[in-house]
Amino acid sequence: MELTSADQYGISCVVAEDGDTAQQVIDFCWEAGATRQIDGIEYCVQLRPEVGPELWTERALRRSLPIRWEG
Repeated sequence: MELTSADQYGISCVVAEDGDTAQQVIDFCWEAGATRQIDGIEYCVQLRPEVGPELWTERALRRSLPIRWEG
């Protein structure tokens, strides 16, 4: 994993890599300040380079990870 900036949200963003688990990504989001709370806790994560940073709920991250890259 690496860290980038999500200017549209004004917070850091975790860039997940192939094989990262949801728990690893969530833990790193907390450590890096890549979270925000408006209507609930959201994690700023980039799962696909072509999409960029997105806000994810914990439930959505747990459904989407581990990542399986096509290529």
